[in-house]
Amino acid sequence: MKINGAKPDKVITVPAPDGSGDKPLQTAAIDEALLPLELSPTDRVGLMLGYALASLEKTLPSEYVTDDRRLHVLLPAQSTLRGEALDPAQIKALALEAAPAFSVCDWQFDTSGQSGTSALTQLANDPEANSVIFAAVDSLVDVATCFELARARRVMTLGATQGLVPGEAAAAVVLTRAPGEQPVRAWLRGWASEPEPAVGNAETERLMGLRTAIKTALEQAELDAGQLQAVSHALGAEVAGELEWYQIQQQYWHGQRGPEQQRLHQAFGDVGVAALPLQLALTAAEYDHQRGLEQYGFPAPGPVLVCETPNAPVRGAVCLTPA
Repeated sequence: MKINGAKPDKVITVPAPDGSGDKPLQTAAIDEALLPLELSPTDRVGLMLGYALASLEKTLPSEYVTDDRRLHVLLPAQSTLRGEALDPAQIKALALEAAPAFSVCDWQFDTSGQSGTSALTQLANDPEANSVIFAAVDSLVDVATCFELARARRVMTLGATQGLVPGEAAAAVVLTRAPGEQPVRAWLRGWASEPEPAVGNAETERLMGLRTAIKTALEQAELDAGQLQAVSHALGAEVAGELEWYQIQQQYWHGQRGPEQQRLHQAFGDVGVAALPLQLALTAAEYDHQRGLEQYGFPAPGPVLVCETPNAPVRGAVCLTPA
């Protein structure tokens, strides 16, 4: 399997799962010209978040960033190795170097370990959150995290055909109930989060978490699976994930091809908690691209299902439609 952007790590070698000796592990780190590998995890995360916010600022009206605008940032859980190594205050300071306009926002860092879909639900149910910047940033390319994955025999090494590729990403999207004059790129029509206690055991168990989350999200959006144009997910780097997706495909498309699949891990590797905001941002960008092609006779954009499948006993689903 070719992972776009994955390269053998220059420093870290780990025992290959097949017992063939130590081999470099594959990582999907951001280009060294932008983020040198010698940066600390906090520096990497802070700069990535700043770059994401600076890109977001270019799409917003100048009056949008105000002192009462909530900026909700998902970070890795403090209980994890990589989360424990991060300093939110320093992350904010570094991010503001790249995106100083956001200094006036009401910053909230979320290190609770809840899924992105759970955080989205919490924000949607908050009557005071009429408009919020939903962001996340994560990096799994540090030595401690890579060795943790290697000890669990889950990381992809050079020459291997499966395994997680540690990656990194930051993303930020604006969620609003009353857009007013602000351009709308996509509508969130339904979302749900469900526990999945049997995560990783799709070979022997019937996993219900993701299929239940999808069912709820589709019902909220008043859609059925046959109307979906695409599905975004990150299952398939490991056999367990591929089997979990097989169960979903059998349930909703009865073994047929189904909608187009956009597999996040094939482009970015494993990006941890940054997955859901990144998937939302990519879907909005894809909608923009498809709108530009309509004049040439290409199909109009349609409903997209985003599946959140973290390395945790929880699954989430979000349904989007083009604005």
